[in-house]
Amino acid sequence: MLTQYIMKGKITIAFMTGMACVFLTGGCKVAQFVQHAPESHFNFPNSNVTPMGPVKVSEAGEFCLFVAPDLYTSDYDEKVYAAAFAQQPGSNLIIDYDKNYRAYEFWPFMWSTLELEGTACRAEVAKQPLK
Repeated sequence: MLTQYIMKGKITIAFMTGMACVFLTGGCKVAQFVQHAPESHFNFPNSNVTPMGPVKVSEAGEFCLFVAPDLYTSDYDEKVYAAAFAQQPGSNLIIDYDKNYRAYEFWPFMWSTLELEGTACRAEVAKQPLK
C-alpha cells in the first residue's frame, strides 16, 4: 500500500527524509549500572570513623560520535571519589552510598554519566583496641 503512494508521488521525498530523521535521532538510555555499597574503601575494624556530612556528585564520562562510550571503568570511580572527597575536606571514606552509571544515545552522539550519593567520613586507623 505504501509503495503505491510512493510510486504515485503522494509522499514526497522531504516527508520521507523527515520521517527517517525522526527515527534515526530517537534518543534513549542504552545502559545503566546501579550499586549500593556500605563503604568505598576497606575500613579496618579498629579504626575511628567520624561522619562529616552528605555528598552528592555527578561526573560526566566520555562523549563519543558513532561509537558507544567505554563501559564503566575504574577511572570513573577515581574521578567521582575525588570529587566527593573535595566536597568534605579531610574525608577519606564514603559510607552507605549509591553509585549510578548511565550511558545515553542520541544518534550519532553517545555519552555517559556517573553519580554518587552517600556520607563522607574521616577514618583514623588503629585508634581503638581490638577485642
